[in-house]
Amino acid sequence: MPVTTRKRRQSPAVAVPQPKRPRHGPPSTSATAAVAPDRSADPDDMICSECRKINLDDIFGKNLGRTTRRTRGRRLAQTAQKTSLRLHGSQAECRLCQFFYQSRIPNRTPGNPHHDLCVVRAKTKLGVSRGPGIVDSTALIVRPRYHLGEPFEERIILEDRQPAPNAFSARHLAPQLDTSVVDEWLAFCDEHHSDCKQPDLPIPRGFRVLDCVDRTIVKWDKLSNAGKQYVALSYVWGGDHGPSPTSRGTVSFLARVFGGLRAAPVPVPEPLPRTIEDAISLTRSIGCRYLWVDRYCIPQDDAKAKQLQLQGMDVIYQHAFLTIIAAAGDSPRHGLPGVRDTPRHAQPRCTVGSRTLVSVPFVKREILQSTWNSRGWTYQEGLLSRRRLVFTDTQVYYQCNAMHCLEGIRAPLEALHVSDKSRMSDQVNMSRVFPLRTVGKQWRALGALISEYLERSLSFESDILDAFRGILAAYERRFSAEARILAGIPISMEYLTETSLLLSYRGLNALADGMSWFFEKANGDSCILKLERRPGFPSWTWLGWKPREAVPVTLGHHMSSLISDADLEYTGGLVLSWNANRDMVFKRGSAGQIPRFLRVTGSTLQVRVDADGELTDKDDLMRHPRYGPDPRRESWRAIVKWTRRQYSPTPRFPLTFTLLALRDRYRVDIEFLVLYRPPGCCHYIAREQLGGAGDVAENRRQDRVTQSIQHMYNDKERRGRARE
Repeated sequence: MPVTTRKRRQSPAVAVPQPKRPRHGPPSTSATAAVAPDRSADPDDMICSECRKINLDDIFGKNLGRTTRRTRGRRLAQTAQKTSLRLHGSQAECRLCQFFYQSRIPNRTPGNPHHDLCVVRAKTKLGVSRGPGIVDSTALIVRPRYHLGEPFEERIILEDRQPAPNAFSARHLAPQLDTSVVDEWLAFCDEHHSDCKQPDLPIPRGFRVLDCVDRTIVKWDKLSNAGKQYVALSYVWGGDHGPSPTSRGTVSFLARVFGGLRAAPVPVPEPLPRTIEDAISLTRSIGCRYLWVDRYCIPQDDAKAKQLQLQGMDVIYQHAFLTIIAAAGDSPRHGLPGVRDTPRHAQPRCTVGSRTLVSVPFVKREILQSTWNSRGWTYQEGLLSRRRLVFTDTQVYYQCNAMHCLEGIRAPLEALHVSDKSRMSDQVNMSRVFPLRTVGKQWRALGALISEYLERSLSFESDILDAFRGILAAYERRFSAEARILAGIPISMEYLTETSLLLSYRGLNALADGMSWFFEKANGDSCILKLERRPGFPSWTWLGWKPREAVPVTLGHHMSSLISDADLEYTGGLVLSWNANRDMVFKRGSAGQIPRFLRVTGSTLQVRVDADGELTDKDDLMRHPRYGPDPRRESWRAIVKWTRRQYSPTPRFPLTFTLLALRDRYRVDIEFLVLYRPPGCCHYIAREQLGGAGDVAENRRQDRVTQSIQHMYNDKERRGRARE
């Protein structure tokens, strides 16, 4: 395997073909070394002639960050130097060839079976482009020769010995997790990270935990304060996973735990799923006694008690000493790889002479593609936790509010932190998974969180609000002076802090601003989005829609309201004035109560559209003082198509739509809501922002019209009423 190059000319790269023998399949789940040498033969005899030409002492014995001396005709200081790599069928027994093959980055470009061995700087690949005190070291990667877009680095090859105190090296992964590594991370966090301290917030009333010693469910407020801390578990409920707290076999268990004022501990139902058992074992291994598992600690069949816990979900995860995240497998029966007897994949490694090379996978893609990361409930569990320990099939990953670590990489933690060690430098990216700031720096960042959340799946569509309640609560607490929440929509407090006679008008500005959110197509396509209604939730909030593709959610921006009054009606008939009862509206919203109807007073216009999307009668629209050109025909055609699909395959044309003037900006831009009333209904139905990205008609002078269709109103002499 030649490694030399001529001056100014790189040696030809040699392909790594796909394996021709079954023995080169996926890594074994055995924890033994994947390329351990045959003890009956001399290890040096198990390396092919090509691999013998690789001088590991020359490559790993030089400090890439300091030397520029030419070695074998090439600069070791330059990164990504291509080295020829060839695997022949006759050389399948070569230990180094096998190791490089198992360490390759998967090739996702069609028709490209070739890989190259590259020499790189370890700290550069780990996101440390610069920083005082960090000693550079050499690393290898086996990457596709050709790729589409930016490559997704998934593995790195390091030595298992540290060349210097502040350098990166590989850590040997045993069949079972060495909890002393976790203890080291937690101790460093306890000592230096102020952002990871337990918040001074009241725990939800009725909070319960699982006692890992006595295997009982106990009330938190009945425990002594000495050593009183708990670990939380985030996992996938899955399908067949044993007794359920709401199943007939465990009704008596729930009745004993949650029915009445009885404080006596109650045994957990046996047997417990493997993931729960592993979490209990790990909790005790790191010195904690109590574990919070939503399945057993939240009353699933008591709506009132359940709501109390859901309202405080952010506090539950932020209070937890640590959150264990089971990102491996797709059910509670999978277990936590590396805990007790739950196996994990072998770590490829190879010893050549005095050097041992270890292949370390990056866990980001593994976590992002996991079943855990696809579920709606787990989104807030991962985002809100202050300290997370994520289990994958290859290793564990740790991330708190200030740093992140891989089990497979021995990293110089102090050197990677800022001077006061309060947090890791932002530039460090050792396969970082979670955002550095949970709910963002600005209140409008909630739109990005909503977009990510809507990409996930829920077993029950009715959970769309409950599974996001923790994020909304944390968001409202973080930005209490800037925004409040109404049915999942942020309402700007900037409009509501004035004490002038214009407060009523400014309150309507705030409502119009909040109601002006829309789904935006990521690719900028003006065609209308593919959305479905989510029953049980209003159409004027994103909770009422199911995007069938990943779309950004854009929140409203400052514009002047064109509505003159607004009321909110709840199930049971209670009607609250927006201007007079805003505080009560927000309070009911915090308790999960969403208005069923939104009544709005404002100017309305009528338009009629034929089957091809042409406006047939737009007299009212043309009389509007600031109306510009016709809306785009393709947008109206999409609205007509959706209307036919939802309500009548053979409607009577032309269809009549109502435009409600919502707001304007500097008396130049005006925004309408496009509304439709199905036959036989007393309320109007609308679908989404027209065109998906604020479909704007062509500018003519200073006038333009933006149509959005995400609300439902009942037009009666300038009165509007919205429901669902």
